Amino acid sequence: MMSRIIGAAMLTVAALALPVTEASASQFAQSQSVTPQQFLQAGERLSVDAGPAIRRALASGLPVRFPAGDYVVRPDPAATPRLAFRTYSIRIPDNAHLIFDPGARIVQAPGAGSWVRTVSFQDADNVRVEGELWVDANVSAISAANNEQMHGVMLFNTSNARIDAIRSENARGDNVMIGGDNNSAGSHDVWIGTIRASTAGRKNLVLHSVRNVRIDRAILDNRAGGARLYGGKPTGSDGHSLDAEPDKFTGAVQNSASIGEVVTYGSGNDFSAGTNARQASAYRLDIGTFKSYVEPRRGVAPWIQYAITVSVRDLQISGASGDSPSEIRYAARLLADRLRLTGSSRGKPLLWIAPARGEAPDVRIGTEDVRNATGPGVQRGGRPLWRAAPSSP
Repeated sequence: MMSRIIGAAMLTVAALALPVTEASASQFAQSQSVTPQQFLQAGERLSVDAGPAIRRALASGLPVRFPAGDYVVRPDPAATPRLAFRTYSIRIPDNAHLIFDPGARIVQAPGAGSWVRTVSFQDADNVRVEGELWVDANVSAISAANNEQMHGVMLFNTSNARIDAIRSENARGDNVMIGGDNNSAGSHDVWIGTIRASTAGRKNLVLHSVRNVRIDRAILDNRAGGARLYGGKPTGSDGHSLDAEPDKFTGAVQNSASIGEVVTYGSGNDFSAGTNARQASAYRLDIGTFKSYVEPRRGVAPWIQYAITVSVRDLQISGASGDSPSEIRYAARLLADRLRLTGSSRGKPLLWIAPARGEAPDVRIGTEDVRNATGPGVQRGGRPLWRAAPSSP
């Protein structure tokens, strides 16, 4: 009898010593989780304002699971109105663990004011998101007078975050913005499996102040986006999808990000940390495969790169037609193992590589295949004869 007890005890200890896999940890978290539905109070409805219930669930300290359905959210009354990066509908706290079932969607309620971010990870540390965080920023219900800082999902000074997937759509500003304080590590040590973003008034994905941010795959569609969303005035990068651009970057700190695969649809993409070589050296973006399917817009270049280092193993840009060639200028550094650029731009090059303000770009391409059906492929140096003056960063 005693031997059977000892044997059972030994078996129990051995079982406890087994390694905990990610799958088993996820199963345990789900078994211990709470839902916003459990925190609804009298008179509250998820279809009217799910924010209070979500905030109570997050405050429990337990994993929060979102069953399928829409969660309509309104600006958090505790947020600081109209203060940049401090206004939001839902703010994710430190140590949060979110679990999204397929079909769970967070929707911004009509009438949100300027600066409101639908979901903000501002200053959050040690965050885990399982499943797909799906956000509809609901630009059709936003006043045209509101500003381009109204993002769908914002990571600002976010650290040690692991997010399986983000799907964000219909933002007045950026669908996904990842950044932080100027000239800092900003959001750092962040991993995101997949980002799917579509239809933004500004950009689909913005990388601002970042360090050690890794995104496995980004699929960005802004064919229906840009200034047309809100009746605004188009800019030189109207309708672009990916934008790597810190504010007031001096090059005093190193910033870095990597994306395994990028696919964009729309008018193009832009990259700039400034104009000089120091800035270009201090901000690096590494990409495995980059496929850009361009739908030209008047006055908008498909690829704009100034002082920043972009390294791409395989860069493919197709449909680069229209009145504005792609530009690599100032102290830009483009390192590409392979470049394939195709389009039709009558009498104009598809790509213009040229110095500006005494700063010269450094472009190193292994295999270059540039085909312009109605004009030259690449113009290196010289003046932009197709317009009156060069652009400014």
